[in-house]
This record gives sequence, C-alpha cells and structure tokens, in this order.
Amino acid sequence: MRRTPGDKLRKPSKPKKIKHKSATKLHKKAWELQSKFKRREAADENGIVCCYTCGHPHYWTDMDLGHYIHLNALDFEPDNLRPQCKQCNKWKSGNLDIYGERLIKEIGIKKVEILRQKANQNKKFNIIELEEIIQTYKDLLKNL
Repeated sequence: MRRTPGDKLRKPSKPKKIKHKSATKLHKKAWELQSKFKRREAADENGIVCCYTCGHPHYWTDMDLGHYIHLNALDFEPDNLRPQCKQCNKWKSGNLDIYGERLIKEIGIKKVEILRQKANQNKKFNIIELEEIIQTYKDLLKNL
C-alpha cells in the first residue's frame, strides 16, 4: 500500500492503565445502590412509599433515604435508614424529632441507644468493604 503525504503515521498504542476506583467513588456507588434497594423494598406493588416522618405517599423514585444519625459510621446501618420525602429529608433536616420517636417505637430504645453508641466510633470504610457492600446490594436488587 502506498502512502500519500497526507497519511498520518499511527503511534504504537500504550498499554492501558488500570483505573483504581477511589473510596469516595465507591462509597457514593454503594450509597446509591443501598438507597435504591431500601426505597424499592419499602414500596408497595404500585411503587408507592410513605414518608417515614410525615406519612405522605410518593413514588419510590421521588423519595430519599434518610438517616436518623448522619455519620459515615452509620451510612450502611439498616436500623439507621428509612425512606423519606425530599421535603422532610432536605428542607426539614430529616425531621429528626419525629424520626427518633418513630424509630424508638419501631425498633426499641435499646437498638436506638446502640446506634447512638456507634455514632461515637470513627469508622471509615475501606475499598474492600465498599466493594462487598456494592456487590451485596446489586445481588439484593436482582432478587427484589
């Protein structure tokens, strides 16, 4: 094959670098999957979920997953998380008074105290833990 002056020579390709995901990105992905699972799990057969704090019904995709205690150590603690409407979760800062009262009635004061104790721990999830959480919620979503 003949080359013309306009032909460009290709540079030899470099081996691709392996991209390592950061703990921050993995944490975000794990949170998104957990949130999706918990909201879908709480929804009825029509996809409707009632806000944990105000009781208003919304479609599950229009809900947030609210925390009772907002700390990294409890980000993936099931007893700490419930579906909330955006109004309660964001604009009313989680509506924590009502959240706490309902949580005590639902799971009991002992479990709420355990959550409060865990809040004092400085927990940072490592990459392996986050990848395990991601895989767990992927599997749970498939089976939902």
